[in-house]
Amino acid sequence: MLSLQDALQSLTEHNLFLQTGIANRLFNLSALARFLKPVIETKLKKNITATSLVMALSRHQKKRHKGSKLTQIKYRFSNIQAASNLCIISYSISPRRRQEVASFVRELQAKGEFISITQGLSQITIFLNKSAAAKIHHHVKGKPLSINRNIALVGGLFDPKLCQTPGFLNAVFQQLYLQNINIVEVASTYNELLIYVDEKDMKLAFETLYSRFVKQPT
Repeated sequence: MLSLQDALQSLTEHNLFLQTGIANRLFNLSALARFLKPVIETKLKKNITATSLVMALSRHQKKRHKGSKLTQIKYRFSNIQAASNLCIISYSISPRRRQEVASFVRELQAKGEFISITQGLSQITIFLNKSAAAKIHHHVKGKPLSINRNIALVGGLFDPKLCQTPGFLNAVFQQLYLQNINIVEVASTYNELLIYVDEKDMKLAFETLYSRFVKQPT
């Protein structure tokens, strides 16, 4: 049977945010215990008291005191790239609109212009240059659900092994959240992640991700 200490170790061992906070004593352990209690109870499949979790956190924190070496997975990007002057447009889906979007995509691809789409169960989102966005109403009929202008993307390639690693996306997003950067949209392929942000945040987002996930420590 899984013990409370084992469940806590399992929860924190791949979570960069929790590792850093516990190792550097950044958390109020009582507040952290209340926050983690439902997750730990799910892992243990039984109820626990907040007091017992605070005690377990305290023991765990002593092992992760400031200056200790964190046993964390090294998340890395092979490169980070950025692009600006983009626009994101979303529509509701219909058979006719799928055809209109597909035709528009083929036309832009034939010209070598950037365009990408993400399709959900009831909506479709198009990522494209501002110049192409100005012409989309000639090809895709109907009122968009939303239009986000002044968009930039920041992203890159990562080790395919990270596709099977819990916590990777959380580690990436957490770095941006710490800089108060809003993530407008996210798109990905097999081992490439694209994060769409406001253009005003592009430089900071690029420098943040490059410094954390690409730049080799000196």
